[in-house]
Amino acid sequence: MEINNQFPIQAAHGLQGPHRSRAAAGAESALPAAGPSLQAVDELDLSPAALASVDSGSSDIRTDRVAQLRHEIAQGNYDSPERLSAALDRFLDQLG
Repeated sequence: MEINNQFPIQAAHGLQGPHRSRAAAGAESALPAAGPSLQAVDELDLSPAALASVDSGSSDIRTDRVAQLRHEIAQGNYDSPERLSAALDRFLDQLG
Protein backbone atom coordinates (compact mmCIF):
# COMPACT_ATOMS: atom_id res chain seq x y z
CA MET A 1 0.00 0.00 0.00
CA GLU A 2 1.29 3.44 -0.89
CA ILE A 3 0.05 6.63 0.79
CA ASN A 4 0.91 9.99 -0.73
CA ASN A 5 0.26 13.18 1.13
CA GLN A 6 0.19 16.54 -0.58
CA PHE A 7 1.64 18.16 2.56
CA PRO A 8 4.98 16.49 3.21
CA ILE A 9 6.32 16.26 6.74
CA GLN A 10 9.03 18.81 7.37
CA ALA A 11 11.74 19.17 9.95
CA ALA A 12 11.08 21.17 13.10
CA HIS A 13 11.47 24.91 12.79
CA GLY A 14 13.22 27.19 15.25
CA LEU A 15 11.26 29.50 17.50
CA GLN A 16 10.89 32.75 15.63
CA GLY A 17 8.48 35.62 15.49
CA PRO A 18 5.62 35.65 13.01
CA HIS A 19 6.52 35.66 9.33
CA ARG A 20 5.65 38.86 7.54
CA SER A 21 5.18 39.57 3.87
CA ARG A 22 7.54 41.98 2.19
CA ALA A 23 4.74 44.56 1.93
CA ALA A 24 4.04 44.36 5.65
CA ALA A 25 7.74 44.57 6.47
CA GLY A 26 8.05 47.68 4.29
CA ALA A 27 5.06 49.29 5.99
CA GLU A 28 6.54 48.61 9.42
CA SER A 29 9.82 50.22 8.48
CA ALA A 30 7.92 53.42 7.66
CA LEU A 31 6.63 53.62 11.23
CA PRO A 32 8.68 55.44 13.85
CA ALA A 33 10.68 53.16 16.12
CA ALA A 34 9.13 52.66 19.53
CA GLY A 35 11.38 54.20 22.08
CA PRO A 36 11.25 55.04 25.75
CA SER A 37 9.48 58.32 24.99
CA LEU A 38 6.43 56.49 23.60
CA GLN A 39 3.91 55.21 26.10
CA ALA A 40 1.08 52.78 25.55
CA VAL A 41 -2.32 54.42 25.59
CA ASP A 42 -5.41 52.58 26.74
CA GLU A 43 -8.56 53.17 24.78
CA LEU A 44 -12.20 52.46 25.57
CA ASP A 45 -15.05 52.47 23.09
CA LEU A 46 -18.55 52.64 24.58
CA SER A 47 -21.71 51.86 22.69
CA PRO A 48 -24.38 54.56 22.42
CA ALA A 49 -26.55 52.55 24.83
CA ALA A 50 -23.76 52.50 27.43
CA LEU A 51 -23.21 56.22 27.04
CA ALA A 52 -26.93 56.86 27.42
CA SER A 53 -27.04 54.95 30.71
CA VAL A 54 -24.12 57.00 32.05
CA ASP A 55 -25.61 60.28 30.85
CA SER A 56 -29.00 59.49 32.38
CA GLY A 57 -27.45 59.05 35.80
CA SER A 58 -28.84 55.53 36.14
CA SER A 59 -25.46 54.00 36.90
CA ASP A 60 -23.75 53.81 40.27
CA ILE A 61 -20.51 55.42 39.11
CA ARG A 62 -18.79 57.36 41.85
CA THR A 63 -17.49 60.25 39.78
CA ASP A 64 -15.45 61.66 42.66
CA ARG A 65 -13.63 58.33 43.07
CA VAL A 66 -13.11 58.02 39.31
CA ALA A 67 -11.59 61.52 39.22
CA GLN A 68 -9.30 60.66 42.14
CA LEU A 69 -8.12 57.44 40.48
CA ARG A 70 -7.55 59.20 37.15
CA HIS A 71 -5.42 61.77 38.95
CA GLU A 72 -3.38 59.07 40.71
CA ILE A 73 -2.83 57.22 37.42
CA ALA A 74 -1.78 60.42 35.65
CA GLN A 75 0.69 61.21 38.44
CA GLY A 76 2.10 57.66 38.32
CA ASN A 77 1.09 56.95 41.91
CA TYR A 78 -1.58 54.33 41.29
CA ASP A 79 0.58 51.25 40.85
CA SER A 80 2.38 50.45 44.08
CA PRO A 81 3.56 47.32 45.87
CA GLU A 82 0.93 47.92 48.56
CA ARG A 83 -1.94 48.02 46.05
CA LEU A 84 -0.63 44.92 44.29
CA SER A 85 -0.34 43.06 47.57
CA ALA A 86 -3.86 44.05 48.63
CA ALA A 87 -5.30 43.02 45.26
CA LEU A 88 -3.46 39.70 45.40
CA ASP A 89 -4.74 39.07 48.94
CA ARG A 90 -8.35 39.76 47.86
CA PHE A 91 -7.91 37.47 44.85
CA LEU A 92 -6.51 34.64 46.96
CA ASP A 93 -9.34 35.09 49.48
CA GLN A 94 -11.88 34.70 46.67
CA LEU A 95 -10.21 31.50 45.53
CA GLY A 96 -10.66 30.09 49.01
